[in-house]
Amino acid sequence: SVLASQEFYKTRSLLGRTQEFLYVCLSTTPNPTPSWFLLRRETNKNQLIPIPSFPSQPETFSSFVALDWGIYVIGGFKDVRSPDVLLLDCRTNTWRKVPSMSVGRAAAAAGVIDGKIYVFGGCEELSSPNWAEVFDPNTQTWETLVPMDDRNEGDNVIRETLVMDKKVYAVDFWSGSLFYYSPGDGKWGRKKIPEQVQSYYCVMEKVLY
Repeated sequence: SVLASQEFYKTRSLLGRTQEFLYVCLSTTPNPTPSWFLLRRETNKNQLIPIPSFPSQPETFSSFVALDWGIYVIGGFKDVRSPDVLLLDCRTNTWRKVPSMSVGRAAAAAGVIDGKIYVFGGCEELSSPNWAEVFDPNTQTWETLVPMDDRNEGDNVIRETLVMDKKVYAVDFWSGSLFYYSPGDGKWGRKKIPEQVQSYYCVMEKVLY
């Protein structure tokens, strides 16, 4: 039989006997509701193992971050923004709700630095005092971040999020430009880049491509 429990997970982690798995979220027609899978990579073939979805699974405008043993699904309804946050426990492949944000979001930036989840943008109102928040999994609480003074309408819809040099970078959906939040000094900033490269980004080995 297969043994699966939090205690066994902790023991394997302490012994260094952990495994890496790739989780896949797919939305296919005619069913727009996303489905979750675990990708099993084998020598001769790859196999997608279905994972039960949460009863009210968000749509494809959610933001995702991986932290410790779980995947957080943040906000994400196209027409009605949601403050809800779900956690996929990768130890047991089960879902549960965690404390909600103070404001509904869709297509928001979300990144992890020093064990905390930073979320900003995607609000109904650009001027919302809770436009940027941080979640501490240890205390299970959300706190509002210092406001970004020069934010504009384009900063509210995020194409993708990057984490580099202890900063959470967001890619503006419309222009592809970069702006960031630095938790270390509690400051916002923008990264100047040539206009011709305002497209898609990724970070590998602490280098921005």
